[in-house]
Amino acid sequence: MCQRNELLVSEMLNKNPNAFILLYFIATRAWRGPGMSPRDCDIGEALIGDSSRMGMTQQKYRTAKKHLENMGFITTKSTSKGTVAKLINTELFDPNFDFGNDQINEQLTNKQRATNDQVTTNNNCNKSNNWNKRETTPPHNQNHLIKLIPEQMEVIGYGDEASIPEWYCKHYHEQKEIKNTWKNHQGQIINWKREILSWFNKDGKPLKENEHKKINQFSRSKNNANSGTYNEQRKNNYKNAPALKTRF
Repeated sequence: MCQRNELLVSEMLNKNPNAFILLYFIATRAWRGPGMSPRDCDIGEALIGDSSRMGMTQQKYRTAKKHLENMGFITTKSTSKGTVAKLINTELFDPNFDFGNDQINEQLTNKQRATNDQVTTNNNCNKSNNWNKRETTPPHNQNHLIKLIPEQMEVIGYGDEASIPEWYCKHYHEQKEIKNTWKNHQGQIINWKREILSWFNKDGKPLKENEHKKINQFSRSKNNANSGTYNEQRKNNYKNAPALKTRF
């Protein structure tokens, strides 16, 4: 069952559309129960790793998997049969797990409670006749609201939109990783999209990597030339200055 959660879907699609696709495949393949599946998967677990069947490259698949882990939707483990993902958050996709006879009564109680809450919510919305102003229940897992440090592929993807060459995006991501400057003094992720645009503009919008090196070399030589001129001027000033009288 697909849950209607527009806020969460928009956040995930905006962050990484492939994460939404991967989550769908995991929910579709997840073992509903009871007991263990023929592939030795526990309830909520599914075999993944066949990125080509999901329409992704290996890099895009790994990035999407990492996003789902960071957002608290899945956990993963490596086994002899491949990577096993476990669905631990059913805010978007609910396979309706069957945990056996021991939990039937508890599941029925939870479903009845959810049904009653839904009826109450609908009645309140009908009375107010204003869907736009109704209070939204905060999701169980708030991790999806936390901004993540972008992967290199995400930076490259933004570079395609902003007409920034792929090699420049890799250079930017590498520098940020080396210097560890993704966060500001408050510990929040910076607006890296605005920053990479600023870097690219200041470097003269180089289209080829050798152009970028020439620009940097020119800047260094210009600075060195200015420094040399300044030092020569200082030497001339001291040369023409009168000698200091020594006092005994």
